[in-house]
Amino acid sequence: MNKKEYIEGVRIFAILFVVLIHVVAIPLRSWSGDTVGSYQIYSLIYVIGSCGVPLFLMITGSLLLNPAKEISLNKIYCKMIPRILIPLFVWGWVFACMEIYFETRMITISMPFQALYRVLNNESWAHLWYLYMLLGVYIFLPLMKHLSDTLSEKMYLYTTYAMIIVGYILPTINKVCGINITISVPLPLCYFAAVWMGYFVERYKENKIYNKILYIFGSVSAVVLIISGIMNGVFGKNYYDVIAQYDNIFVLGTAILIYMVVRKCLQNKSLPKWLLSLAGCSFGIYLLHPVIINMLYKVVNIRPTNFNAVISIPVFAIMFIVPVWFAVYIMKKIPFIKHLV
Repeated sequence: MNKKEYIEGVRIFAILFVVLIHVVAIPLRSWSGDTVGSYQIYSLIYVIGSCGVPLFLMITGSLLLNPAKEISLNKIYCKMIPRILIPLFVWGWVFACMEIYFETRMITISMPFQALYRVLNNESWAHLWYLYMLLGVYIFLPLMKHLSDTLSEKMYLYTTYAMIIVGYILPTINKVCGINITISVPLPLCYFAAVWMGYFVERYKENKIYNKILYIFGSVSAVVLIISGIMNGVFGKNYYDVIAQYDNIFVLGTAILIYMVVRKCLQNKSLPKWLLSLAGCSFGIYLLHPVIINMLYKVVNIRPTNFNAVISIPVFAIMFIVPVWFAVYIMKKIPFIKHLV
């Protein structure tokens, strides 16, 4: 089995989850009193879709924390960070200009400067938060790589457990129980922990005990997410905000389960070219699919809540993915432009 192909399979799930969560997020947060059943469907999609970001981060860890992979400071700062920073500023500026127009319905001389200010302050379109976060992960990646390569087995496991407890378990307890256990670190540790776990599941993939533990942990997490999504329509509209968070232990567990199941299912199999193309365009799709979302939701005022949820959610997801996938595929063929997607 070519490792790259099952990684690409995980990448496909990640981008699908991200798009789905964006399909339902705005309607869910501004729900207008439709039937509880429809609300439950939206809530369920939202909590399951929250696994998309951890999956992307696990891919990063799986690929870059591998001992066979050399990560130099030169590569980090001359290749990897510009790969994120340039699209962030270019598209962030474009999106900020669009949002200013949506807000004012005017084009002014000051618009470019206002848009630049928004980008510098992380006030462009909300989905770009991931790129700001990823820049921080890349800056600390050489340190994580050094630790991963040099720690003893005992200290490697200790580091893993500490990240999970402080980055996920304590925040989950705080939010679910409404308390404030104040053991914390001055960094969003959950993102680094997700990267770390990406290599952990590769490092111990031949260890039957750890695999069994991870499968049980992931299965329980998935059940908790599904139940919380379904019951959200009964217990309150904001309940999904407690569960569907990136520092929630059940979100991480479900992401780990999806990663391991995809890896197992694609063993000794190859993905068709069109799926490899989808995976290869995932970064550009992530960047640009909100253009269609914002045009439909803010300009045309068409939302999936205008139709039956079972039909509208997959239809809207296809509408957000396919045209952007085609555009990104074309853009990747154009010199200079290809570096933006």
